[in-house]
Amino acid sequence: MSKSTLSALALFALLSFTACKKDAVSNSSDQSLHAEMLSAKDEGATTAASIIPPFDDQVYDNDLAINTALIYAPKGITPVVLDSTVNLLNGNYSNSFVSGEDVQKPAPTTEVETVSSKRDAYLCQKECRQLVAQNYADTIQLHIKGYRYTSYKLRFEPLQFVGGYFNIRLLDTYSNTYTTIPLTGVTSLPITVSSLSNSSTRFKLVINR
Repeated sequence: MSKSTLSALALFALLSFTACKKDAVSNSSDQSLHAEMLSAKDEGATTAASIIPPFDDQVYDNDLAINTALIYAPKGITPVVLDSTVNLLNGNYSNSFVSGEDVQKPAPTTEVETVSSKRDAYLCQKECRQLVAQNYADTIQLHIKGYRYTSYKLRFEPLQFVGGYFNIRLLDTYSNTYTTIPLTGVTSLPITVSSLSNSSTRFKLVINR
């Protein structure tokens, strides 16, 4: 092999190594930027105009959906989204727990509050249910676990509900009061928890049609 050929191969190897190194730095920068974007998104989730639930990609064209988030919101601190759950309503769903359709809430890795939809004996992160029939009502049992004696917000975002045909209300069984949830946009409701009002089944969503 001639000296000129060896020199050309050496130059090619050097250029290839430099390009690979540059790509690695670029990929590392992209990953760092992505992590920063995720961090910013998480930090801004408490004040964003829309909740992003863990199963937002599974809201199909014919589904009605209610996203519910539990927010830690003591006075004087930046609110923190702790957990969320989503309910999907469609005439093709069952009113019993169906594996592969409904998704159970995974066990938390830390001691933190969780919000789920209770279906039979299951706590669901995603719950699919039959669309309520006209002139009837349906009740979604929310299950909130791990309360501290402090202030929170419950944030609701109904999706694809048709105004005039549905009515959604939050029932607080502690105060025995109903609060209407608008069918569009995001609604945040402050709640306070004490030793008298810390039942995990304190809140229910009632849907009338």
